[in-house]
Amino acid sequence: MTVQELWNSALSFLNLCVVYYVIQILKCVQISFAVSAFVYFLRKTLLKNSVFL
Repeated sequence: MTVQELWNSALSFLNLCVVYYVIQILKCVQISFAVSAFVYFLRKTLLKNSVFL
């Protein structure tokens, strides 16, 4: 295996890791947005007269 092939496979592995990490971050953002929207909806409707500290 030449240095160029080793370098290419290392970059390919790094690229795969970055893509996986970004996908996980996007999943967390989607879940956070859904939960925040649900809490906002509850606070504006069902829990309108409740006190939140």
